[in-house]
Amino acid sequence: MNNMRMYKHAIYLFMVVIIILTACTSATDTAWDPAEVDAVLTVEPSSVKAGQEVKLIAEMLGIPDKKGADMQFDIIIDGESNLSGSHDEGEGVYSLLFIFPRPATYDIYLHYYLDGEHITKLKRVEVL
Repeated sequence: MNNMRMYKHAIYLFMVVIIILTACTSATDTAWDPAEVDAVLTVEPSSVKAGQEVKLIAEMLGIPDKKGADMQFDIIIDGESNLSGSHDEGEGVYSLLFIFPRPATYDIYLHYYLDGEHITKLKRVEVL
């Protein structure tokens, strides 16, 4: 009889621990789908000229909670990758000051990191 009582207490404690752990787990940690994420890239000033500093601004869309995220801009120049960190403007918006060396159409890969996910979006910028 005493063993049965200890067994019931052990099960009760086990259930309490499971309930506490479940309550502490946030359902929003993975409540976004990487396939539905999009990025918008804007440039200030909007007319980009070679040799002049511009501000590249990338905004990630489709992610409800962007805390703890990071972004890198990968600007391809003459086939070479130029990976640069960014300034976190908040709410999924990141910026980078950059000078394009010559007139061309540049591929810019936005590398977004959040919750162990790595999302890459390709954007293009026309430089006069």
